[in-house]
Amino acid sequence: MLGYIEGEVIFSDGEESIIKLSNGLGMQVFFCQILPEGQRTQLFLSQIIREDSEALYAFQSLHEKKFFELLLKVNGVGPRTAYQLIRQLGVESLHHAILFEDKKLLCSVSGIGPKTAAQILLDLAPKLAKAPMASSSKTPKLSKTQLPPPRPSDFVHEALMACKELGFRDDQILPIVQKLMNETEINKPEQLVQLVLREL
Repeated sequence: MLGYIEGEVIFSDGEESIIKLSNGLGMQVFFCQILPEGQRTQLFLSQIIREDSEALYAFQSLHEKKFFELLLKVNGVGPRTAYQLIRQLGVESLHHAILFEDKKLLCSVSGIGPKTAAQILLDLAPKLAKAPMASSSKTPKLSKTQLPPPRPSDFVHEALMACKELGFRDDQILPIVQKLMNETEINKPEQLVQLVLREL
């Protein structure tokens, strides 16, 4: 399975690029930016293999690649749709849209309708609230006698809005929120706000 490429750009048009390797072979990848021909580049790859086709999707960071592969786990989201989401919104905006359940922003991406947007939120909002790529072994477990808490995305959204009203920015509080949700059992927005303020 291919996951990384390094070589010289010999063609790039903003849709596809061809990268020449040190052995002289050229690899064709989907990449959404125009790369200067003759420039050396390093890209992370996600290899998609189907019965009748094979494609390589390229990313500038490992984080983008991981988020792309996370989107592929959503029912009804294929590689082109996942790539389009990252291409048009960027990982940070996409992350926030899912965490805040912003269906309107997701639907602004070509090819994303209300049903697909709703499925993305349903499948990924709880995962991102607990921190993306988090190990399931770190997820707090409920005892059989406990009632299930509100959806994490609900009170995370409330807590983030409360922190923003206090003058803090998303980029200041979101990493702290993700860390706390991954390490601590939190069921109320006010509890999360208090813990965030202690960390700031």
